[in-house]
Amino acid sequence: MRFKFLFVIFAALLASCASSRSAVSDGADLSQYKYILVVNAMPPHHALQPQVMEQEVELYNALEATGLQFVSDMKLMEMTQQQKAQVLLAKYAVDSRPERAVVTVNLEGFYTGRPIVSCTAEYAKTLTQQGDLRGAFRKLGEQLYKIFH
Repeated sequence: MRFKFLFVIFAALLASCASSRSAVSDGADLSQYKYILVVNAMPPHHALQPQVMEQEVELYNALEATGLQFVSDMKLMEMTQQQKAQVLLAKYAVDSRPERAVVTVNLEGFYTGRPIVSCTAEYAKTLTQQGDLRGAFRKLGEQLYKIFH
């Protein structure tokens, strides 16, 4: 009996260690967007650190859930004004600590700069910081899928 009680408590704690939240701008028509461009918001001295580069891979994996086509800065220069109006800029932040990882992404209109979608995912179920970070990015992808599909 005591074992079952401890198991239920442990399971409840694990379930509470993953959370996510999102917001979509009032009146936003997500169907008008076809492209996504990740904006590098990291200072140059941070951008080449191995952990940041790994985070970018995880970010792109999560953003694929939107179904939008990725574009680069070079491709953006070749786009028409009409195509640029269909671009969402992705800005992200990562807070990884030993006890949990939190990932936030904001998707903003290219011309307006207005936030269209904001998603935050928190994860603290694994024994490693890297595992929690992967879990947070996976939760982020799940949120984005629900929003865009």
